[in-house]
Amino acid sequence: EMEARIREAKDTFMQMTDGQLESTTKDTMHQNEQMASELAFQHRETERLIYKNRQLSEENLTTRRELAMYKHAEGELSKRNHAYLMTIQSLLSKLRALEGASAELTKSRGGTDDVITAAYRTKVSALQDAVEDTLMMLDGMRVDLEVKSTEVARIRMEREELGFLVLQAAQEAKGH
Repeated sequence: EMEARIREAKDTFMQMTDGQLESTTKDTMHQNEQMASELAFQHRETERLIYKNRQLSEENLTTRRELAMYKHAEGELSKRNHAYLMTIQSLLSKLRALEGASAELTKSRGGTDDVITAAYRTKVSALQDAVEDTLMMLDGMRVDLEVKSTEVARIRMEREELGFLVLQAAQEAKGH
């Protein structure tokens, strides 16, 4: 009778242990499924952020190259602008000198030598045309410089936005 009770207690205990073990196993399997699902989600999010980061990095690199190119072009335009300005100043001083010489020659000859006066007027007219052409080129260069400066400012703003987006993407990646 004692052996029967022991066996009965043992069987009862085994059934209880089996029930608890089955319940624990089911809970563990459910938790594993949830973790696998969460890991798959985190993996997809990480891949998406890595792809976005690559795109932004490539765009940032392209923007930096464009910015360097525009800065170089701006420097070249500035140098050309300065050279044209110096040419204009030189032509203007030559023009003034010719006008002064023409006026002096006219005074000294009493206005009788019309051939020389006409020649000086022709030279003065040619110099004036050259100055006007150079001024027009200078105005064109100024417009180009303004366009390039505007483009450089736009690229700088885009670069700052890209930097912000890259930082934001990095923070999102750390947060998940």
